[in-house]
Amino acid sequence: MIRSMLFAVAAIASATGVAAQPLPAARLGETAEITVTSNWENRRSLSSGSGSSSHRLIERVIAVDGDAIVLEYDLPPGATPQVRAASWQFPARIRKAPGEHPTLLNADELQARSDTWLEATGFERERCGKWFFTWTAMKIECDPRSVLGVISDFDLWTGRLEPGVMHALPGTSGPAPLTAVSTGTAGTILEARFQIDPDGVRAEGVGTALILATLTGDTSQTREALTAEWQAKDISGTRTVTYELDRTGAVLRRTVVTTVRTTTATDVETATSTHITERHVITPATGQASP
Repeated sequence: MIRSMLFAVAAIASATGVAAQPLPAARLGETAEITVTSNWENRRSLSSGSGSSSHRLIERVIAVDGDAIVLEYDLPPGATPQVRAASWQFPARIRKAPGEHPTLLNADELQARSDTWLEATGFERERCGKWFFTWTAMKIECDPRSVLGVISDFDLWTGRLEPGVMHALPGTSGPAPLTAVSTGTAGTILEARFQIDPDGVRAEGVGTALILATLTGDTSQTREALTAEWQAKDISGTRTVTYELDRTGAVLRRTVVTTVRTTTATDVETATSTHITERHVITPATGQASP
């Protein structure tokens, strides 16, 4: 699978990837459409830029076993054979349980599809994990486990969310408490506010610059030089996450808004991004928990 650099950099993973608390009640057979919409804007003293993207997956609850659930993620209906061949990571079946990292259950199937895709494209296996440039920077993914990172952007199966619970997001300086924005018979809206981790922004900036240097053949951009350049920048910012829950505690919508201000001796850049993940049920549950 070839993944766009813009989507990979812009995506926000859900919490820490591990739900320490019990998951909301899963409904066997339920099918939902998950949409991730991203918008971003960069402003400098003399220039600005913006962009957006939208991606969809279909999620099915295919097994419920005690506190654990098994979810299948697939491309939306209507995906062409060409798109399916390139998106060899799907369908993927994932097991989630409290206190555990998500587990990929059909890795062998994904590996077989990856091998078929590599043969069809003519890419040598040595190019796996490398970047190249067409209309944007693209990464050649060959590892079945890479699908876990993709799915994390669509995953709304978090642990228990309620006022006062300490919550964590990647790229921030530490956990923050969830607070209730509103409550009612239809559900609850919760919010948490974080400070950006400056060192995380610097590390991402160095990594992105190294990828671009590789693509353009710029050998002057070394990790040491880039690290020194980014260390000289003053970085601050905030990240806010908002969860909209139904009356059972299941997440219907997650919105993450990030603002990062980067100041150098000659310029100030303000980057703002909004990432919205929404889950819409398209087929109701059909049964009880699996035996």
